[in-house]
Amino acid sequence: MKYLDGTLGDKDYFNGDKFGFVDILLIGLTTWFPAYEKYGDFKLEDHYPKLAAWITRSWARETVSESLTSPEKITNLVVMLRKMHGLE
Repeated sequence: MKYLDGTLGDKDYFNGDKFGFVDILLIGLTTWFPAYEKYGDFKLEDHYPKLAAWITRSWARETVSESLTSPEKITNLVVMLRKMHGLE
């Protein structure tokens, strides 16, 4: 994540000012980040603010928000799996 945060620099997207191929490849992984934050006891924004801003900006795009499973559903899945395996 440190590398991604640094790579973004002051750009809106990894390709500059346009949402591109790298953004498309990476944005799907971000649906898991709230679960990582919940169980990893950290806030992405505190450590990687540029990456966090990119996530917010990317999820504001209709094509992203309508195409991916919501982070809340992924977090609920993780909670359910943890309960099934006796971790909660």
